[in-house]
Amino acid sequence: MKDTTIRIVHEKAMVVSDNKGRAVQMVGTVQDITERKRAEEEVVLLKTLTLSIIESKDLHDALVVTLEKVCSATGWIYGEAWIPDPEGKCLVRDHAFYSKAESLKKFSELSGAFTFTHGAGLPGHAWSMKKPVWVPDVTVDPNYPRAEIAREAGLRAGVAFPVFSDDEIVAVLVFYMFKVLERDERLVSFVSSVVVQLGEVIKRKIAEKAVMERSRLAALDAAVGFALIQKSTLREILQLCADALVRNLNVAFARIWTLNKEEHVLELQSSAGLYTHIDGPHSRVPVGMYKIGLIAEERKPHLTNKVIGDTRVHDQEWARKTGMVAFAGYPLMIEDRLVGVMAMFARQPLTEFTLKALASVSDVIALGIERKHSEETRARLSEITETTTDLVVTITIDGRILYMNKAGRKIIGIGENEDISNLSIFDYHPQWASDFILNEGIPDAIREGAWIGETAFFSRDGREIPFSQVIIVHKNPDGTVRNLSTIGRDISERKRFETQIMYMANRDPLTNLLNRRRFHEDMEGWLAQTRRFGIKGAVLFLDLDNFKYINDSLGHQAGDKLLIAIADLLRERLRETDILARLGGDEFAIILPHADVNLAESVANQIRELVQYHTSVEKNYPPGITVSIGIAMFPGHGDTVETLLSYADLAMYRAKEEGRNRVCIYTPEQKTQIESRLVWEKNIHEALNRDNFVLFLQPIMDIRQNLIIGHEALLRMINEKGEMVAPSSFLDIAERFGLIHDIDRWVVSRAIHLIQELKQDSKPAYLEVNLSGRSFADKKLLPLIRNELTETGIDPASLVFEITETALIENMAAAQLFIAELKSLGFRFALDDFGIGFSSFNYLKLLPVDYLKIDGSFVRNLPHDTVDQHLVKAMVEVSRGLGKKTIAEFVENEETLRLLLEYGVDYAQGYHIGKPRHVSEL
Repeated sequence: MKDTTIRIVHEKAMVVSDNKGRAVQMVGTVQDITERKRAEEEVVLLKTLTLSIIESKDLHDALVVTLEKVCSATGWIYGEAWIPDPEGKCLVRDHAFYSKAESLKKFSELSGAFTFTHGAGLPGHAWSMKKPVWVPDVTVDPNYPRAEIAREAGLRAGVAFPVFSDDEIVAVLVFYMFKVLERDERLVSFVSSVVVQLGEVIKRKIAEKAVMERSRLAALDAAVGFALIQKSTLREILQLCADALVRNLNVAFARIWTLNKEEHVLELQSSAGLYTHIDGPHSRVPVGMYKIGLIAEERKPHLTNKVIGDTRVHDQEWARKTGMVAFAGYPLMIEDRLVGVMAMFARQPLTEFTLKALASVSDVIALGIERKHSEETRARLSEITETTTDLVVTITIDGRILYMNKAGRKIIGIGENEDISNLSIFDYHPQWASDFILNEGIPDAIREGAWIGETAFFSRDGREIPFSQVIIVHKNPDGTVRNLSTIGRDISERKRFETQIMYMANRDPLTNLLNRRRFHEDMEGWLAQTRRFGIKGAVLFLDLDNFKYINDSLGHQAGDKLLIAIADLLRERLRETDILARLGGDEFAIILPHADVNLAESVANQIRELVQYHTSVEKNYPPGITVSIGIAMFPGHGDTVETLLSYADLAMYRAKEEGRNRVCIYTPEQKTQIESRLVWEKNIHEALNRDNFVLFLQPIMDIRQNLIIGHEALLRMINEKGEMVAPSSFLDIAERFGLIHDIDRWVVSRAIHLIQELKQDSKPAYLEVNLSGRSFADKKLLPLIRNELTETGIDPASLVFEITETALIENMAAAQLFIAELKSLGFRFALDDFGIGFSSFNYLKLLPVDYLKIDGSFVRNLPHDTVDQHLVKAMVEVSRGLGKKTIAEFVENEETLRLLLEYGVDYAQGYHIGKPRHVSEL
């Protein structure tokens, strides 16, 4: 072309002849297909790139491959990958790819010392913006800290791409060109496609890494466990431990020192990997000197990926020459006593997994050291094998039993003095377990050194007992298998609990009906059947009339009995194919598959009459308990769970408005009722945006000391008239419209800053705040709490999170992770409304909470109700046994307070102690 560009064309020509068949002219067409060919080439290139990324062994390799391939494909001359540091506070350079130009080499070396926070520089800008950022000329960009060295290297245009794994940015890729260039959307689109593929691969790599880390931890634990049961010298045992650290943690070398208490010196006992000698300058390290001595003095683990430049590493020349970049060390402690230090150097960066691995074996290594230091410890460790409830067995490769501890003999019914030399361990496994061990367990153990799996043993009465089993291989010097050791733990209780948790995750704890979550799943299934096969059906939304009156007048126990009775009535009436669930409170829902409007209305009226005329389970119930029922048809009224439930809910409210004890089928006119909810949604949005929420504080008193020690923070919303609105008016709406996470975050953030303010004013800075049941699933809440904690510097122990028992049990797995994470930061938890849930005492031992808040229904009438008195006493007794404190709610008079003191309740709150007030009124 005239502008020197090259275009690809498709030519087509045709000969035109006269009436005598002679060629007189030629007609042709030329079509520019440059863009099509370029698109085709990019597709092929993208596939090639994706395959290369998939074949990468880890995140680092995937980033290296991507940088090289993208630079090659685009002609960009320099690429670099930045990843968040372990704390997520800044980006650090992982790798750079460039040609051999000396100027680029210098730019790369200088860039390696940079870090970027959110919004800083080109990497930080993309990190903050969460989308590609293109700078035509970085040397004139005021937000580019490396402008000077970029200018010296001849770099001009730059572009950065954030790499996502789910919603998390795991890396930022940055590329440069030698010329000034405006944003090229085609290149941005192409590289963005590569980055998306990279993100998916990284997501998988992260999952694979987690599995690998668990496997490596298991292998390390097994190898260290094996080392510590050897009848060898202390140095031989610690040498095996050091070997295990090098082998399983991929470090250059590892060493273990023991403490000479008399001389206050650490003495090197073992060294594995690059260095195996134990003499030299580090054979004796005074406590407090060098990195090793400082770890011993501070008694805290330490990890750094910046060995070069670290003043505590005195031989910097050695570090550069050997390529050491990372160090990790861990104190070996028994209770509060130091017995040694283990440490390691690596040629590649280490992660928090290294410290986790060291933590997992530090206690047993410390005990091993102590065992060799004193006869008392030797006797204790020897006793462990024979007194543990775990099965411990040593066998030959073909399964012949060489040794079995007392627990093992007892479990499978072998006499204490019975000869075991001719017995095979496989005679005591079910056939499936024997096959599993022979085909997978032993081969994996021989190959990897250890194997962990779930198997089973026969008990003495022939029952299968599920076991978690570890198999460790012991080899001869020539590498052949000498024998095998296996450790097994009875996991029957855990299996029962897992089964029960899975069951309870789908069930309403009070009525044993399906819960809201499972109802949604089943409804989604029927809607899929509708889309595929045209199946029709109905959704019934049931709400008991005046149920609040029953709860308030007769108490929660009477209300619970009524709900159980209604659930039983509904079970008896419905077909096996119908689906029945309790959504919460006095709300039930039913799916009627293969039902038309007439059948749905007929079933609803039968249910209504059953409820109205059933015999009350309590003689004090008001006569004629009734129910209002709304009906929505699928797919006629909607094809999503949310739509159908919303419409059935609207129809139910219409039934209530028409006098209750009615059945109402949804009609489009009922949509006007949605407007009211939309108004509430708008009010909530405005309250969040304008900070129109406020926390009122109700005092909590230490009953024994008669002293206010803190407050419960109670949420209020300020409406457009300046009036305070109670949370009962808007929290349900917030949950329905997906705003509850925003409210949770506002409450937590405000509470943390409020603690800071109270402390500055020398007021009791202990606060309790309520979290919704949806908080466990909020991925943004934990990072927010960490950031607020860092910003304010408050003592996390001064903030207690209140969660209801029902919310915990319905989301047990997520709740346990959530609570564990916050408790590791120092926060505490309270179980709210204790005593009115389904489990209370049965599951209390499984809930890692610090306080139990006795529900006000047991406290309000305490002086006059002997049943409540006995129940409160029982709650206090159980709480004491489990090491948890108790807080009584709704304390409204002095007589109640006196009884609570007598029963041993720790804290109290209620109008008698103090009403909720604004912080300015404290």
